[in-house]
Amino acid sequence: MPISFGCPHCGRRFKVPDHLEGKRVRCQTCGRVIPIIREGAQSVDSAGEGGDVPPLAGTVQRSPAPVAHVPTNEAPLPLGPVGPGHARRGLPPATIGLAVIGVVAVLGLVVVGVHALFSGGARQPSPPQMLDASSQPWTLPPDPASGVGKKLAIRPFDAGETDNNSGVFLARDVPNAVIAQHVSDGDASVEQATLCDLVQERVLGSARLPDGCTVLALSPDGKEMAVALGGSEGAQVAIWNWGADATCSESATRLEGEARRTIKRAAYLAPARLLVQEKLGKTRVYDTGTGKVEHLLDIEDSQWPAISPGGRWFTTYDESNSNVRFHESSTGAIVGTLGPLQGEAARFASSAFSPDGERFALVLSRPEQRQQTVLCWDVNAGEQLAEFQIPYASAVASEEDVVWWCGSDHLMFGQRLYRLEVGGCVWCYTNVAPAGLCRGHPWITVRDSGRKCLLLADLPRSGDLAVIDEKISSTWAMLQAGDALRVEVRGGERAPTARLERRVSRTVGERLKSKGYRLDSYAAMCLRVTALEETEGEPLEYRDSWWMERASVPNTLFCLKLELIDPKGATRWEVQCEVPMPEEVRVRDPVYENGVIEEVREKHWEAAIDLLEGLEFPDPFQKSALENGFGFTDIRVRSARATRDAAPYLPRSTWFNRRTFDK
Repeated sequence: MPISFGCPHCGRRFKVPDHLEGKRVRCQTCGRVIPIIREGAQSVDSAGEGGDVPPLAGTVQRSPAPVAHVPTNEAPLPLGPVGPGHARRGLPPATIGLAVIGVVAVLGLVVVGVHALFSGGARQPSPPQMLDASSQPWTLPPDPASGVGKKLAIRPFDAGETDNNSGVFLARDVPNAVIAQHVSDGDASVEQATLCDLVQERVLGSARLPDGCTVLALSPDGKEMAVALGGSEGAQVAIWNWGADATCSESATRLEGEARRTIKRAAYLAPARLLVQEKLGKTRVYDTGTGKVEHLLDIEDSQWPAISPGGRWFTTYDESNSNVRFHESSTGAIVGTLGPLQGEAARFASSAFSPDGERFALVLSRPEQRQQTVLCWDVNAGEQLAEFQIPYASAVASEEDVVWWCGSDHLMFGQRLYRLEVGGCVWCYTNVAPAGLCRGHPWITVRDSGRKCLLLADLPRSGDLAVIDEKISSTWAMLQAGDALRVEVRGGERAPTARLERRVSRTVGERLKSKGYRLDSYAAMCLRVTALEETEGEPLEYRDSWWMERASVPNTLFCLKLELIDPKGATRWEVQCEVPMPEEVRVRDPVYENGVIEEVREKHWEAAIDLLEGLEFPDPFQKSALENGFGFTDIRVRSARATRDAAPYLPRSTWFNRRTFDK
């Protein structure tokens, strides 16, 4: 329940959601930092005056009442003229001032009362914002699904013929699913709902729905089913109950709403709380026990809210200011926002929570530029994890053009699997479509031989994952434009002087900046420049200009090696180039016991700097433009011999046709 508390300095009172308990905020009235502590609880920690704490938006904006000026002299006012003159008529000025102030205060109270009456007493607190660079980030408590992290060994489940299958609906907390199919009933085709146990691989029960009815959703406990009545011209939502004996019966509950409306989709937030979206209409949250509307959402029908795995939170996207709004499902209140993100030109495409409830992904689309962007956040830590471009799918979304999580490190959008750490596609899986979450695991549907099968989305497959990791470690560059690098110069006995080392670092840094990278002396990634001396061929002979004697020196080459070193010390990229040197420089002054002559060394490094100034980096650190990853897997389900008892819901085995891209 909400926490009610007051500021101990100015007395102003606040009411906030209970998940903010224990945090510190700044009072908007007196500016003091106060802890959010439930009344009756003792404060353990008090904030300092100078902390960087976000201001708290109170539920009611109260201001101190204006105080009229009253003379401090207690002597009574004179009743008549003090000196010669006429008696003063009317009330004293001080009394008139007090009366005017009283009238203004009463009118203000009347205005506040009328506003509260017509607004239903609704409070409009400003929600906190989670910002990328905030020193006090707003966080959202994770809402994981039940059973997340537990391994499931479930074989593929036959969901019937593809042409007759109208949908597969999973229960979130139990391994049950409802398979909706069109069956012939005389001359008509009606919808039949079949309740299945995915673990025991058997059919629990089935029910034929009235003409024109379609299944919308299955409750998290698998005991309730939302059904749209009325066909395509208009629909009313009814609730059907699955009994203990797997018999299905229609409830007397009808959800409030106009009879002639088109239901687009629905999903359960909780066992008795249903989110219903109308086409070209509103999005409502219902109490399925009473049929009453709990709260109303004004969002575009092209958007489908992302629901946390436990059903506590759901999100909407405000295209007018490019904000993601997080709602509490029990009240519909906005508990936080993300944004602004990509500007007004960006449109909502899809969004999803990870199965553990700690991460949130959003796909924004720009049809005019044919661009799509994926943004990911850790809502528990309040940090943005990744932002990268993906191939543009289509201006018209399909059932496969939705984003969904495979664990906490991989995303699927369409047929492509993306890894957050590289910000790009690493594999493709064809012939799959998302089915939903069940027991904390994502499920997919696969079409094969004219039938649709339901199976666990164990992606990426172990064999594919080994190839992905090997490709990333060997060929996939780790940096992209905007990342930070530090420059390191090495030379051993041929190390440059301090002046020349600064020139080398500055020259390499300018070349890196031209590619969009940043220079940071504390960066984890390092570009190392090393001087090498190689000897090849016959010695170079020359005549000493001082002694006029013939002499020879080794035929040495001065080379530079450039390496990209990762934080673990591994070389991720390497190139070696020879520094062109005139022969008169190479043979000038022989090599003495203590090393090369200083003048010769400087000549070598000056030539190396000239080489670096003209060296065009071949974008070694840019991420690959490979749109389809390192390979693809075509997932199929091997047909099995049907039996009279098991058909048409027959477990099948899965096989994969994998191909690796040699790039």
